[in-house]
Formats: sequence, structure tokens, C-alpha cells
Amino acid sequence: MSPEYVGYADVQVEGSYFVSLPPIIEKTTHEGREGFFKYKVDFDALENLEELNNNKIGAICCSRPTNPTGNVLTDGEMTHLKQLAKKHGIPLIIDNAYGAPFPSIIHTSTTLEWDDETILCFGLSKIGLLGVRTGIIIAHPKIAKAVSNMNAIVNLSPVRFGAAIATPLFENDEIICLSDELISPFYKKQSIFAIQRLQEEFADYPVYIHQPEGVIFLWVWFEGLPISTTTLYQILKQQGTLIIPSEHFFCGNADGGLSTRQRVYPLVDCPRRSHA
Repeated sequence: MSPEYVGYADVQVEGSYFVSLPPIIEKTTHEGREGFFKYKVDFDALENLEELNNNKIGAICCSRPTNPTGNVLTDGEMTHLKQLAKKHGIPLIIDNAYGAPFPSIIHTSTTLEWDDETILCFGLSKIGLLGVRTGIIIAHPKIAKAVSNMNAIVNLSPVRFGAAIATPLFENDEIICLSDELISPFYKKQSIFAIQRLQEEFADYPVYIHQPEGVIFLWVWFEGLPISTTTLYQILKQQGTLIIPSEHFFCGNADGGLSTRQRVYPLVDCPRRSHA
């Protein structure tokens, strides 16, 4: 399902290796307030996907919560994806860079499950160790060994600094306390403040915020926006407000998220400084 993390679009050497589908959009309330929506997986479209049924898909991938929309796939959606992956004999890869159990920048209840067909991915960057570039996977031993071998070849000398720092944090569960007591509440507070300001400033406009279920960004839908979000970016930049145009986040979508159906949806708001 797109939109998804923009970095995935650049992992292939050449050609296009991703297939994604537009989401179902459901307008919602959040903590008793109007003006929100949520993306859901379009399972009807997914199950009828030609590439999937012709055995051209090697894995199903998702991030939870999703960077940058803040969407958290429900436990029901995850179960459905797992069943679909098992049916087609492919792994389900889940990116937990922002999720449970660490750094726990996730504001809704979730269940994290694993089996031999599931690959869970974690990292240390969002707990303040960005520079150590340390990734963690939980997978079948054969998959874990293959990734370890690949990492050794690609990087020649894999960084051990992150592992050395993180080991004592895992040994006494300090990483869980750090995530639950410091990191998660901090970003929850930031999210509440940003939502309040957005809704105050856009009270007279058809603006919806994706239900803020996690991560450190807000994804905003300007319903009926007559221009592209790249054009909007250029206009706002002149006013001292920085956003990230949403077109870039529709990797694997044949039209880049710019079909008639999609054009009215997206804007990702990731302000570093704003005078609006």
C-alpha cells in the first residue's frame, strides 16, 4: 500500500521492483475531534493483483507505523497480510523502525507476532543512535544468516559500535523503559501540539490529518487541492514553511500517486521551521 517510506524507491539497482496499490480512505474522528482520516489496505485489489497471482511477487512489505503517514495497520490487517503471504509462499517483511517494542513511537494498541514466514526489522536510530547505523532482524535462521553474510560482503567491516552500546540496554530492558517512558510521550506531546496548530490555522478549509497513530510526522490531506503538492511546496517555501511533496511517497504505484483518484489526497507536512 502506498504512500510509503520514500527511501524504498531507491533500493533497486535498476528498473522497478515495487508494486503498490492505492489505499482505501476512511474519514474518522480522533480523541473525539473531527477532521481526520485513515488509510486501509484494499484487500480486494490486492488479492486480485495480477503480479501476485502470477507468482511475480517475492515478498509483501509494510512499515508499522508507516513513515510518513503515521498509519498503523490494524492487527486484523496484519493477520490478513500474513495469510496472504503464506498462501503465496512468500515472506511478510515488517519494518518496525518506529514501532513496538522500541522505540515505541506508536500511539495505538498493537500486537507484534512472529513466525518462520515473517521477517521483523528494527533499528537503533530512533532511540538516539542514528550514527551507528545498526539494524536488527528477527527471521528464520537461514534468512538471518543470509542477511548477515550479505552485510559482511557489502560493508566489508560491519559496524560493531552500535551493538556494543545497545547490548546492555537489552540485557536489563532499559531500552523498553527508555522507549515507553521518554521517547513515546515526547512525540505524543509534539503531535498533539502540531495537530492543534494545524486545525486552528486551517479551520475554514477542507483539510484532514491522517489519524496520528505513530511516527514523528503528520500527513495532511487538502481535499480538492487544484494544484500538485510539488507546486504547493514551492509556494509555501517562499513563505518560510517547508513541507515534503507527497508525490515522492507513492513508489510502486504506476502513476506515482497522481491519478484522478489520488491527486486530491496527499500532502505530507514535515515542518522544520514555520512562520505560517
